[in-house]
Amino acid sequence: MTMTREDALELLKHYIKNDRMLSHSYATEAVMRALARRLGQSEEKWGIAGLLHDLDLELVNTDLSKHTRETEKILREKGVDPEIIDVITMHNEEAWGTKRHSLFHHALAAGETITGMIVATALVYPIKSFPA
Repeated sequence: MTMTREDALELLKHYIKNDRMLSHSYATEAVMRALARRLGQSEEKWGIAGLLHDLDLELVNTDLSKHTRETEKILREKGVDPEIIDVITMHNEEAWGTKRHSLFHHALAAGETITGMIVATALVYPIKSFPA
């Protein structure tokens, strides 16, 4: 099955209810799309990986030893591209006991991390956002 952005959004909203987690997912999608453009990769594939990378976080109650394992099961059942599943699992490489080894792996791990840093930086400003 080729998952569209609309399919991914529907799935994301089914599993993630916390607004901050949704915002993190949208920000990660944006970063991944920009990286894909810059690196000559598939914006759609990289964007979907960004959207869905934390799909199971609420299911596993933020237990990082289990994080991405439920996502893997959900996405396999949906017939999602194995490369998307692989990169999502590898953004939590510690849970799998393996190491990242591809550009896509490193891009998602770095891309989703930087979104958290950007939000944290914005929150230290009195207006809780970046100055224009």
